[in-house]
Amino acid sequence: MKDLKNKPAAIIAALLLAVMILTGGCGKVDHGGADYDETYRSPAVEFTDWEEYKDVKADPSKFMNVSITGTGIDIHANSTGSNYGYRYGPSMFYNSDGSMDAWFASPGAAGLWDYFTYKNSTDGGNIWSNDKVVLEPTADAMDYPSVCDPGVIYFSGYYYIGYTSTVFSGGVANNVFVARAKHPDGPYEKWDGSGWGGSPAPVIYYTDDAAGFGAGEPSFVELNGTLYVYYTWTTPSSQTTRVAIADATDENWPLTLQYKGIAMERETSPNTDSPDVKYVEDYGKFIAITVASRMNPDSGLQFWESNDGFTFYKTNLLKTNVYSCAHNAGLMGRPNGHINLKDPQFLAYAYGGTDNAWGRWNTRLQPFTITLGDAIDDSDAGNENLKLPQERIDRDVWVMGITTRSNQHYERILSAGPFKIELFWFDVAYTNINVEPDEEYYFTDYDTSVIGFDKLNCVPKKVGETYVTAHYKGAKHRFKVTILPDGAPIELENPKLVEFGTALIWPCDGPVKIEKDGTVVMSISSRRDKLQLRSLARFEDRNWMELFNHQGDSARFWDGHSYVYDISYSSSADNVVQIATNGIVTARRPGETVVTVTCGEFSYEVKIMVVE
Repeated sequence: MKDLKNKPAAIIAALLLAVMILTGGCGKVDHGGADYDETYRSPAVEFTDWEEYKDVKADPSKFMNVSITGTGIDIHANSTGSNYGYRYGPSMFYNSDGSMDAWFASPGAAGLWDYFTYKNSTDGGNIWSNDKVVLEPTADAMDYPSVCDPGVIYFSGYYYIGYTSTVFSGGVANNVFVARAKHPDGPYEKWDGSGWGGSPAPVIYYTDDAAGFGAGEPSFVELNGTLYVYYTWTTPSSQTTRVAIADATDENWPLTLQYKGIAMERETSPNTDSPDVKYVEDYGKFIAITVASRMNPDSGLQFWESNDGFTFYKTNLLKTNVYSCAHNAGLMGRPNGHINLKDPQFLAYAYGGTDNAWGRWNTRLQPFTITLGDAIDDSDAGNENLKLPQERIDRDVWVMGITTRSNQHYERILSAGPFKIELFWFDVAYTNINVEPDEEYYFTDYDTSVIGFDKLNCVPKKVGETYVTAHYKGAKHRFKVTILPDGAPIELENPKLVEFGTALIWPCDGPVKIEKDGTVVMSISSRRDKLQLRSLARFEDRNWMELFNHQGDSARFWDGHSYVYDISYSSSADNVVQIATNGIVTARRPGETVVTVTCGEFSYEVKIMVVE
């Protein structure tokens, strides 16, 4: 697993081990008189024609059929000489003024997995602006080291961007997170479990076996004040897309999420990837795009539809005009997740060349049409897709983002004195260039009683912790500094366990539901859904992790250690639940039980209710 110094000691206030995370809060800090004017793209102007379509009802006897009407253009192409790069999982808006916005998962820098980049077009999608990094993981927080799989929606004056992240280095047991902003390119504030702007906490927490991918890859639709949230839920034995709804009129809508069931059963062989979902106003139906046989030479775009937003079935499988080795597709829609057929229609997906090299993907934008018919048109399913090499282009160089080294978290002893912040910028091909001490940069939003700055040197003042925002040529990066007392442990081979408690996060609503008081409610009727009692552990060197027995190689700690602890589970009513040695709970009959989780001298209790 990754360096645990970059995982948070706190998740949300409901957790046993929660601690305060400092956010700076000391106002603007002098940065040498440099005059920086940070501007952001204007927010969307909402469409005004909804009244024409709000009474349209889905006709179950009709089916939406999609055709791709051109080969399109690459809105991202890897640079000449670059062996690695991508902008996948596009989430795209068509705005009422004719402009377009798009967000992508792109590589991270300095050891991070993924960032989100943003670009826009004002000429109908022919020319796009330079990439800009708009969201990155938070150091020493639950979404470190990745923000991945963007899903964007706009309502009530905010852009909400959903994403995937995990605490495990194997990319397993993912959770769904959300951030929001007034502008499409930021600045974004993350949901912290009770509001916006604190240390990130999941809006959907994966409770099943950590050997699976977990929850993630969100997509959103807002319809008449209800927010539909679609997300992957992949266990070791199944791959599904689930759906929850929330009250879009509530600013803290993540607290109102209600699980509504499985929207799609997706194949694992050949693999069908996650959907992007939209609502087609003209037909009163929901449409979704996935990629069948993702990343394979015979890949195709698989469409689905639903008459109610809760149950989807397959429609077209398209290969004509589709590039081979495609994956992670998205549909362009209005900012609220709707498609209106009088708007231009575009879809996009990442794809590989004939060598299908991992991580070397272009992103293709293509026009399409939707028609309504009496039957599903499957005539294109047997056709050949486009097996052409990727285009490679020469790119101009610009500052796409900045970052720090040291895993974005500096831990230093107070008496050791000043230390250098290794700040560097990176271009579109992720070439890293050091920021030199005499260049124009500055630092803001930090606790000036804990640290100060002398150019790139951080000057400790007292024991404490603070986040810092670095600025350079319009790019920003947030990192963390912790100043420790003399003798404080920083890197230990076998650190002692100092705290141990439940990692279950409220709100979690589904067949396995976490109540506000921490009570777990399991449904006896949904035996496919398991609960794993993973424990939140903190160590003497401030590292932390979710622990369970038999974690395996995919769940090693970030620093390479495999701290093994013997965790035991006992139930006050063995006839109600069965608990495996790795903490997986299976419901046996309706009733209540209290499960005691023990690790050495530490223990805690979880109340479990099994219902019909």
